[in-house]
Amino acid sequence: MLSLRFLKIYCSSYENHYSLRLPKGLKFLPDELRLLHWENYPLQSLPQDFDPCHLVELNLSYSQLQKLWAGTKSLEMLKVVKLCHSQQLTAIDDILKAQNIELIDLQGCRKLQRFPATGQLQHLRVVNLSGCREIKSFPEVSPNIEELHLQGTGIRELPISIVSLFEQAKLNRELFNLLPEFSGVSNAWNNEQSTSLAKLVTSTQNLGKLVCLNMKDCVHLRKLPYMVDFESLKVLNLSGCSDLDDIEGFPPNLKELYLVSTALKELPQLPQSLEVLNAHGCVSLLSIPSNFERLPRYYTFSNCFALSASVVNEFVKNALTNVAHIAREKQELNKSLALNFTVPSPESKNITFDLQPGSSVIIQLGSSWRLIRGFAILVEVAFLEEYQAGAFSISCVCRWKDTECVSHRLEKNFHCWIPGEGVPKDHMFVFCDFDMHLTACEGNDSSILADLVVFEFFTVNKQKKLLDGSCAVTRCGVHVFTAANEDTSSSMTKPFSSSGYLQEIFDNEVEELRVIYDGLDENDRNLLLYMA
Repeated sequence: MLSLRFLKIYCSSYENHYSLRLPKGLKFLPDELRLLHWENYPLQSLPQDFDPCHLVELNLSYSQLQKLWAGTKSLEMLKVVKLCHSQQLTAIDDILKAQNIELIDLQGCRKLQRFPATGQLQHLRVVNLSGCREIKSFPEVSPNIEELHLQGTGIRELPISIVSLFEQAKLNRELFNLLPEFSGVSNAWNNEQSTSLAKLVTSTQNLGKLVCLNMKDCVHLRKLPYMVDFESLKVLNLSGCSDLDDIEGFPPNLKELYLVSTALKELPQLPQSLEVLNAHGCVSLLSIPSNFERLPRYYTFSNCFALSASVVNEFVKNALTNVAHIAREKQELNKSLALNFTVPSPESKNITFDLQPGSSVIIQLGSSWRLIRGFAILVEVAFLEEYQAGAFSISCVCRWKDTECVSHRLEKNFHCWIPGEGVPKDHMFVFCDFDMHLTACEGNDSSILADLVVFEFFTVNKQKKLLDGSCAVTRCGVHVFTAANEDTSSSMTKPFSSSGYLQEIFDNEVEELRVIYDGLDENDRNLLLYMA
């Protein structure tokens, strides 16, 4: 046991946290340990004689620790400390001896009263103090910090050194709840001053290497500065900032932006790098920018009921137009889901997007079917009062028959969202997919029977089982993207909208329809399709 290097004691059950009982305490731990992972550690400290000089990772989650140990220890090799949910932990000053520390996770340590200044810890990248409600202030932090999680703390003041080492300005928690607006202001603000503070100037130098900024549930946050200088920031979470009603600009390289349930009325220009935007429940949002010059894009505007029908109409049309252009110009998109967004269904009867009633539609591909790059799929879903909010997907089944009367079928599931609350109105889900190709058939244009393809849509749960009528497809449509030098086709064959009738056409009349169709010229073909 003296040479033991890895010790891991844990409970395999995620629901229950069982612990070993040590009524006589613990007198010994091997000094050669590199990994000490002991969930639900039952004692108030580690053995006094334990020398952690070789320790690289210390994980004592859900422990009964009040402090790590008494006295000074050598922690030169220590890189990871995880003491999350150690409810009795009151101090963590020992960690300052770990000059090579990279990650400190103290989430849920509810009795922890202070966090030491870590400005000298040059390798520190991640600090998680979420749920440490007794921590009232936050001192100087490492200049190389990349992730900082402070939601659910009692922090009232923060030094501006989180991102700028030039000045030590402090702003009151009443404005930002967890994080101040990153500025070069050098004087402190009290409660009365902070409530009227509208805007701060962002420092333009030495903004650090912050990659992920989580400000979730900062309920007093009202404004953000122009954040163009945060060039390293990739993830910004402002969800639950219910008073946030103004944002001037976003970091230029941002990839993920979460704005769930904020009070924003409009969004500034979104960075071209942005891939994920979740604005679910932004009930005051009146406008949304359309920037689809680069793909992919995954945007959610569910339950944003202040968006007018004209705004939704312009957004959807711009999205389809731009994606069609990109589809023709960039061949590398063949195997990607380029666009996925959700908006409330426009209530105006003048805006239809060529959607057909029902859960299925037939489209006519025309003679250029081999140039197809992909499809834009538009599905309207109705939610009844008894709908149990949860994750669901839309299953798309694409069917056609060839000249040999052989059926072909493609199926794909498109994930929608996990709303976590009721959905009082219909929503439209739009998916632009470049991975669905009719490549099963070879030969000339007549390989696809009458140039007709059937699309059927169903709502399914996580297990891919059909949902009941509380969440059902009410209308649908399909647009076709073709290769370079071809226009985007958005024609829908309106008479075919019933799944039952589609089945009848494809099973009972397929031979007759194929023979008639193959012998007709183009005008007569179109007439036949209309009469069908």
